[in-house]
Amino acid sequence: MSSFVLRFSFFLALVLALLTGVANESCAVTPVWITGTGGYSTYKMGYVNRDIGAFNAAYALSMDEVNGGLAYGLQVGMDVAPNVGLSVALERLSAFTEVSFWGGSRRFNLAANALFGSVHYSLPSYGPARLNVAAGIGLISAAGQLKVATTGSGTNVGDVTGNGFLLQGQVGGEYSVAPRVFLVTSAGYRMAKINGYEVDGDVVRNTDGSEESLDYGGFIFRLGLKLALTR
Repeated sequence: MSSFVLRFSFFLALVLALLTGVANESCAVTPVWITGTGGYSTYKMGYVNRDIGAFNAAYALSMDEVNGGLAYGLQVGMDVAPNVGLSVALERLSAFTEVSFWGGSRRFNLAANALFGSVHYSLPSYGPARLNVAAGIGLISAAGQLKVATTGSGTNVGDVTGNGFLLQGQVGGEYSVAPRVFLVTSAGYRMAKINGYEVDGDVVRNTDGSEESLDYGGFIFRLGLKLALTR
């Protein structure tokens, strides 16, 4: 994850500086904000869970399927018109399972980074609360690791990589808890699949030769804090 996050962190800092500069130069101050969120996402890892099921059946084990994971992210944006905003965000999606048994252990870390831009529309506010809807498009990048340890034979580790497109929509709300500080929450749905993902540079394939996929599509739930940098 390191190189991806470092590049995006630099990009995020640049975007934030530009947005703040635009806001300061405009005649009417343009609201610029930054939001940190944490939450949970469900996944549709059909191929991965099929392989886990076959492994469990072969060794009489109960390795958990990968059906969801925690997510945390950072978003920066600005209001470009009354009730309309634009943002860019990075979100880390966790996807993890492991099992230990007499023959060794298996550890699947299928984490991914989601980078996306969104358009937000806010409904008229009611006191300190306001509802909103948003739609986003972007990229998802696998950044995980497979670790297989076999008793008497050592440990094999492989890096999981691959990229795909992302689409998502959500409904949410925010509640003012202090000047420039808001509690935010949202729920939505994401479509994000990586076809032909690789382990150490080799494409993972099914027994019929077709490419396997990592599917991070599913429901998303977030809770966080939003800080208005200008007003």
